[in-house]
Order: sequence, then C-alpha cells, then structure tokens
Amino acid sequence: MLQIETKHWKIIHSILSRYPYKFYAYGSRVKNQAKKYSDLDLCFYEEIPWNVLSHIQEDFEESDLPFKVELYMSKITKQEFENYNKQFLSIFARMMVTSEFKNVSKEEQERHEKFFGLLLDQIQSGNIFALCASCKMAEDVLNEDVSTIKRRAKEHIIARDYYNPASPLTLAEFRERKKKIGYEKFGKL
Repeated sequence: MLQIETKHWKIIHSILSRYPYKFYAYGSRVKNQAKKYSDLDLCFYEEIPWNVLSHIQEDFEESDLPFKVELYMSKITKQEFENYNKQFLSIFARMMVTSEFKNVSKEEQERHEKFFGLLLDQIQSGNIFALCASCKMAEDVLNEDVSTIKRRAKEHIIARDYYNPASPLTLAEFRERKKKIGYEKFGKL
C-alpha cells in the first residue's frame, strides 16, 4: 500500500490514467518509510517516447502535489542489451590484443575467449550482472569510460530491487541471491 493521502492519490491517478502505460511505485512510499515531502518514485517497463514522458513529468510538476514525482525506466530494454552486446564485442576484441592477454599461454587465451563469449551471451540475454562485470573489466584493462552504461545498470539494479543502496545485502544474503540466479556457472570455465 502506498503511503500517500487520498487526495494526492487522486491527483496521481488522474494524471497517469491519461496515458496508456503502466507505472509501478517503489521506494520509501511503498515501504511505508516516507516523510511528509518524500518524493514518489515511479518506474515503467515499456518504451515511452521521450516527448510523452516529458508531458507526464510536466503534468506532475504542474499538479498540486506537495512532493516531487520521479519517473524512471525500470529496466534496460532488450534493444539496449543488444547494443551493449555489440559494444562489448568490440571492447573484448581490443582486450585480447593487449599485452596482459597476449603474454599468457594458449590455453589461458582460450579460457579468456570462452569467458568473453559467455559474458556476451549473457549480456545478449539481458543478464545485468554480466554487463556490470564487463564494465569493470573494460575499465580495469583498457581504462574504457563506461560510466553511461554503469549508470543505466545501476538504475536497472535498483529499480528491479536487486540491490538497495540504503540497505545493502549481508554476505549471507548475497551468497543466497548469487546461488539463486545461477552465478556459479561463471566460475566453471
């Protein structure tokens, strides 16, 4: 249940009902931890044209709500994952010709190629953790600026409730989540 007064809910509902999209609330107002003027975080899963999104945001700004409404795309779209896959294919190809990767045994090079292939497959299929691991490697090996991708990944992770910076997972919770999503297959290469 949302921690919002009825009169404010009516305003929110009247604005959102004008648009053919579904929105989901998250954050302090859902967790019943909101203060009087805490913002309302709304996320959406569909592609919404930027001009429509701008109108929705404008409707909220011009409303009589005493708090701000933040709109976030809650996940990275399939098309974005496909684009990241292509981008990291190029990055991994550049990594393979660095001295760090060239100066290892043929067997080790093959393991790296398999690992990069697995990461690319996982990125293509929408695995956010593979995308984050790839960003880290691109930064460490090539000093590649992947801050835009990292920002989108962080938004995705928080919106999908994979991680909440306000209440980090304990080590036991992290291990359980890792086990649940099948992350151990990365170590089996």
